[in-house]
Amino acid sequence: TRQEAVSMVPPLFLDVQPHHAVLDICAAPGSKTFQLLEMVHGGHPVGSFEPSGFVLANDVETRRCSLLTHQTKRACSPALLVVNHDAQQLPSQLATPAHPRELPSGRMKFDRVLADVPCTGDGTLRKNTDIWAKWHCTMGASMHRLQLSIANRSAAILKVGGRLVYSTCSLNPVEDEAVVAALLLASQGALELVDVSGDLPLLRRMPGMSQWKVRDKQGWKDDFETQPRAQCILPSMFPPEQPKEGCKPLHLERCMRFLPHHADTGGFFVAVLTKVRDLPVVTTNLFGVAKAEAEAEAEEAVGVNEGGAKHEVEKEKPDTRPPAELKETEAETTGIPTETSHVPTETV
Repeated sequence: TRQEAVSMVPPLFLDVQPHHAVLDICAAPGSKTFQLLEMVHGGHPVGSFEPSGFVLANDVETRRCSLLTHQTKRACSPALLVVNHDAQQLPSQLATPAHPRELPSGRMKFDRVLADVPCTGDGTLRKNTDIWAKWHCTMGASMHRLQLSIANRSAAILKVGGRLVYSTCSLNPVEDEAVVAALLLASQGALELVDVSGDLPLLRRMPGMSQWKVRDKQGWKDDFETQPRAQCILPSMFPPEQPKEGCKPLHLERCMRFLPHHADTGGFFVAVLTKVRDLPVVTTNLFGVAKAEAEAEAEEAVGVNEGGAKHEVEKEKPDTRPPAELKETEAETTGIPTETSHVPTETV
């Protein structure tokens, strides 16, 4: 395949074992899926060892699923399943089994999840030269919502104690650290970044970024609140605020950046997360839009007097008087007689 050597890095940090249920949520074209299958088989030739685990490979496009099947059928592995679903809404409910030996019905969760999400691919500029002509500054912002939705769904169907690897072939922090930070904040401590700096010590890498700026067609933006911005810019794209006292830091430096000159290959971003407890039932808004809209509504509900002091705007209260009194009042104010009002007659 045309996959670069650096694209083989994310599965190496999953620590897949033969008994694991593994999900490749954005699997096509299938090179990483093939790599995961080899790990599930424990390095043994297919046929000589039957693993108790399996690999579920998913992709949203039917055509790419056909390519995925073509790439992986060479393994002839009974531990592979290919499905065609939107990764943002990948179902976890199993059907009722028709045979006692089949899997039981219920919620399906995975020991390992690989989320190699769609991205702008600016890390592959040396290989894909056509990106030079297509790239523009808002491409990363246009992918952020999709990437965060897929990462959130991946975390939801991950078992407690399981491992999630989020990766892109982009070096834009809006697609990388911003997605990881928003996911960690929304999980409210249920997800944590794993320190894998001691793994594969000969593999050259850089730590993740903790500060960055967001750019649209109007220029660079330092924060979401104070500067005009394009509609595609979301609060979750900006660096997270410093954690309050008593809150755990996010440790974004545990993310890994593989730059093209490190190993004479493409650029890649990898983050390894673990699930320490179940995600909250009601999670905070992923993109921060709900908070921003609530603050905007609060500003609209507050008036400013001439001296600059804010005061709450009084809302008009509904009139609770009987209908007959309301009609009489209407007749007095408009001069139009109602059915119950009497038209005065002139006396001659």
